[in-house]
Amino acid sequence: MLSAEIEREDGARVEVELLRPLTWIEEQGFQTGARLHLQLEELNVAGWATIRSIEPCTPLSDGHGNLVTGRFITRSATNLVEATFSDGTVLNGTSIHPVWSLDRLEWVPLGELEIDEQVHSNDGPLQLISRAFHHQPTDVYNIEVDCEHVYRVGDAGVLVHNACGDSAALGKDLTKNGVWKPPFLSNNGVSLYHAAHIVPSEMFSWVKAAERLELQRIQKLLRDTGLSNSAINGFWARAGHLGTHKAKYITELVDEFQGVVSKPDAIDALNRLRGRILNGEFV
Repeated sequence: MLSAEIEREDGARVEVELLRPLTWIEEQGFQTGARLHLQLEELNVAGWATIRSIEPCTPLSDGHGNLVTGRFITRSATNLVEATFSDGTVLNGTSIHPVWSLDRLEWVPLGELEIDEQVHSNDGPLQLISRAFHHQPTDVYNIEVDCEHVYRVGDAGVLVHNACGDSAALGKDLTKNGVWKPPFLSNNGVSLYHAAHIVPSEMFSWVKAAERLELQRIQKLLRDTGLSNSAINGFWARAGHLGTHKAKYITELVDEFQGVVSKPDAIDALNRLRGRILNGEFV
């Protein structure tokens, strides 16, 4: 278990706990006092965190479901909303945190839900009956779930999402360009697919140090050329992203972009990678 801490530009402190393999920690050369680069757009975090400790993992619980591999505590957050639902459930969260809307059949920021709009809970639909924004500094908790971007919160089990903030923008451009989301829903009526980036818009903490600078260069190239959240850099994926959140894929991505410095060449590299992804090469 690796614990780290970073201060955001707005002064808020974010405490991070990551469950990672010891082999990965050793490969990165991490130790107490070292720095770890984090880019977590949904938490407004980008920069270097200081590693506070590296400890053995506590025993893992048995049972169904996916493993929680990370916990993030934002101290004194102020962009908060209190949402009250028809069964009396009160959900406090950041205004930008996505919640599944049964009316729109899409993820909607908590602060943008409309009165009477329905969300999904363990016991079925719940209607939003009131909401109030407040700025009293409050500690906010977030988690990372292995191979999943969705989880349930509160006693009612309201369904929320934790993908990167650029996923929604990418999804809109995919749809705009005629690349439609597959119409498959879970038993709970939730879409099984979300927009995934070929070149990720975030920097994963586990990326090898030798590849980090090159990946940052590629990300900047796509931002500067307007490709980052465009359809050319995306595809629809279920949990697991067809293997694009694995070390092997990042290595292949960096290789594909060797020497690429122009928009036309970047488009060619993205098209090659898309073909390999959709052929299941990285699964």
